[in-house]
Parts: sequence; structure tokens; C-alpha cells
Amino acid sequence: MRNEEQIAHLINAPVHSISPIYTGVSNTSYLVNYRYVVRIKSMAEKLYSAKRERYVMWKIQGLGISESLIALDNIGNKVSQYIPNAKTFKPSESTVQGAAKLLKKLHTAKIRTLVYFRPFKRFKFYKQASGETTTFSHESLVLKKVHRIYRHHRHVFCHNDVVENNLLYTSKHNYLIDYEFAGKNIALFDLASFISENNLTDQHLIQLFLDTYGATDKQINDLPYMVMFLNLLWYYWAIERYKTTKKEIFKKIAGEKKTHIQADMRSLLILK
Repeated sequence: MRNEEQIAHLINAPVHSISPIYTGVSNTSYLVNYRYVVRIKSMAEKLYSAKRERYVMWKIQGLGISESLIALDNIGNKVSQYIPNAKTFKPSESTVQGAAKLLKKLHTAKIRTLVYFRPFKRFKFYKQASGETTTFSHESLVLKKVHRIYRHHRHVFCHNDVVENNLLYTSKHNYLIDYEFAGKNIALFDLASFISENNLTDQHLIQLFLDTYGATDKQINDLPYMVMFLNLLWYYWAIERYKTTKKEIFKKIAGEKKTHIQADMRSLLILK
């Protein structure tokens, strides 16, 4: 089925106008009829569940921080209300503060769910599926440290993919969108995700983000190891995705993550 026919079926209306607005690594999104954003799931991922994402999206609609969901089918194709004049994340004092407030509202929401992110299960799956036979010299140390970290942090509802294109800003409101990876996790995962996935290196902005969020001393102390864990996790994810799809974007992501991992290995000499 061609995209326009598929989209007309999803919105249950004729397509009068259509233009791509964002091509992600796993999805392509279109602005349709100047009213809808339609996400077409480009490729399957074993640990993704459309049923779980749909359940999560309905759970959070009342928080006022996400896109307004209209429909989400069993494949993962999604229709949401278009947010006019929205810009994606670019580092500044106002945008990092906005991101911190969005995450705080999500983490403190009283959302009852049995949907868990399960980071260590994902790590094991991604690494095995990647076919990587070597292990980074610091990998076992980071895994042991993060396992201990998880014993001392409470699980809350998390987004788990706080990348720049999932943060939208308008003059009146900010949004955290796309909940494909969402589920219960420790808040520290989202804090590390925002910093590491957006390559935030400005120490003033990082501190402003943590202060605005109200990060605890424990979270701040554990943050470096969580960032290291995320670099490893998403490296193996990218390798697995490249092996499965042969898309160059995943090879690029894996290369970027490997550069961060090598820097982490040097940083450990200071942290030890």
C-alpha cells in the first residue's frame, strides 16, 4: 500500500496535502492536511510493541506534556494532532529548563502501570543480536556499578528516549513526544539520556538542567556511570539495527557511540 493510501486510511479522510516533516531512524513522519502528524513505522524492532505504546499514550494524555494522540494501529503507525510553530531542542538556558520541567512532571505523575523498560534485558538482547564478540575493557565494571545504582533508586514512569526530535518547543508550551520506549525505569536514566543523547557538554547548561529538575546528590553522583551505560546500550542497539537493516544511519550512530565509549574509558581512570 502506498503511503498516501495508508495515511488516508489512518486519518479516515482524504489526503489533501502531505509533506515529510521528519525522517527518523525508525520512522518517517508527515504533516497531513495541515492538521495531523502521521508517523509511519519504517521498520520492525523486536522489543517494540504498538499495543504497549498505545496503552502508555492513553495513560499520559492528561498530563498535558505529550502530543494529542488520535490513533495508533497495531504496527505502530500513529496519528497525532499537529503542533504549529514547534521547534526541536537546541541547547539554551530556556530549552534545558523546559526539558527539566517536562521530565519532572512525567516522573512525579501518579501513573500506575506494569510496563517496564527493563534496561538490562535490552542490553543483553542488543549485544547478543549485534553479533559483537568483543567486550569493552570497562564494560563489566560499568554494568556492575549500574546494577548497584538500580538498587538505590525508585522506579518511576520514564520516557527513555529524550533525544532532540522528541522535545518540541512553542512560545506557549513545551512537549515531550513519542513514547515508543516509555515505561517504568529510574529517573536517572532520563536525566542521563537527555544529557548524553543530545551531546550536551556545556557544564553551565548541564548544571542548570539538573538544578531545574531538582536532581538529588545521589542522582548527580551516579550520573557519570549511567551515561556510560547508555553509551554502551545504544552502541549495541545501533550495531544490531545496522546488521538487521543495513541502513547507514545506524552505522553512523554506532560510530558516534563508540567515540563516546572510548572517552568513557579514559574518564574511568579519573573516577576510580
